[in-house]
This record gives sequence, structure tokens and C-alpha cells, in this order.
Amino acid sequence: MRLGELGTVYRYERSGTMHGLMRVRIYPGRCTYFCTPEQIEDEIVNCLDFATDTLNTFGFKEYKAEISTWDAARAASTDGEPANWELAEGALRKACDRLGIHATVIG
Repeated sequence: MRLGELGTVYRYERSGTMHGLMRVRIYPGRCTYFCTPEQIEDEIVNCLDFATDTLNTFGFKEYKAEISTWDAARAASTDGEPANWELAEGALRKACDRLGIHATVIG
């Protein structure tokens, strides 16, 4: 079973402040997926596949990818257990490796 929720963002910029594809007014702004720990890497691969297919469809061949990591110094202000953060970060790295995406790790 796969569960997910897609949130839509509506944005109305003043005329002249944006142009081209940046002028899109409605787009999927966030998504939430519910899955087991064993499914995380495959779900990330599916999301990255969708994103790169979309970029390629619109002619974008060059892009940068970054993986943000958990900051142990701010552990008190973040949700989740350290082991879960390690699992998620590892899945992100493996998914990028599977797809040949070079992602800079930032922390």
C-alpha cells in the first residue's frame, strides 16, 4: 500500500516581477509520503525520477542537487530520533547514487 498527500501552492506575483516558467501560479509545493523504512529509498528514487523527467521535458539539462543533513547541535529543536535521520540521509545518498545524480551534502 502506498499513501501520499500532494499539497498545492497558489502564488500571485505582481505583474513584471516574474517571467517565463517563474510566473507559474499554481504548482505542487509539497508532498508527504507515508511508507515503511524499507520503502524510503525506492520512494525517493521515484520522486527524483519524476523531478528529473520534468526538468528534461522543459529542456533543463543542468541543475544542482543538495542533501541537507541533520544537525546534532540543534537536536533539541528538531523532530525525530537520530537513527531515523541517519536512515533518511542514507536513503537520500543511495537514491542519488542509483540515479547517477551528484548531490552535494550540506550540513
